[in-house]
Amino acid sequence: MRTRQHTRNLTLRLVIAGAAGTSTIVALAGCDDADTVRSVDAPSSEVASPTLTPTPTPTSPPSSTPSPIESEASTPAPTPTESQASTSTPTSAPASAAPSSPPQEPELIPYAGGESAGVQVHGMADARKLRGSPKAFQDFIGRTAQRISDESSCDAAAVGVTVEFVRTDGYAVGGVNDCGGYAALWAVVDGAWKEIQGTQDSWKCQVLRRYRVPSDIAGETCYDYRTQEEHSYHQA
Repeated sequence: MRTRQHTRNLTLRLVIAGAAGTSTIVALAGCDDADTVRSVDAPSSEVASPTLTPTPTPTSPPSSTPSPIESEASTPAPTPTESQASTSTPTSAPASAAPSSPPQEPELIPYAGGESAGVQVHGMADARKLRGSPKAFQDFIGRTAQRISDESSCDAAAVGVTVEFVRTDGYAVGGVNDCGGYAALWAVVDGAWKEIQGTQDSWKCQVLRRYRVPSDIAGETCYDYRTQEEHSYHQA
């Protein structure tokens, strides 16, 4: 009886040990037959379970639309075509300056000739007789004649200025008369009319050349007072 009880206890320990993790379970052959013990292999809890391969998560296909950076880098800048270049609005060329009118040829106004010795100017009122001459010349001769008349002590009828020829580009010739008289050359110098020579003899070559007095005012001869020689003079 003691032996049977001992065997049952041993069997229970083996069953409990197998439940705790052994690879062999001890089973009883029968409830009443404790002497016969049979062992049955059971799967161990430590046997590795089959490895599960995770199902790959499908990734979304790459977008066919390039990113803005890729688009800018891969797309070359458009080149103007020939038609674009030809239809572009041309830059207007600067308007050419209007051609200036050619300079007018100087006009020679004769007051002397034939029976006329020229226009006699005794004062400001007589200057309007110089028809056709520049207004500045009329004013200049009028003032000059008025001054001579106001200062003269002579009763001669010719006191004042006589104008023989005037060129519209700024030259004139005539005479200044008081109790005596002399021939005078007038010209525009520094923008104003002035007397450039007065003489009772020939015109000085130095004066004519200096002011480039035209020959139709001064004549075709001049005198060099240093060498006491007369010279031909020609100036257009």
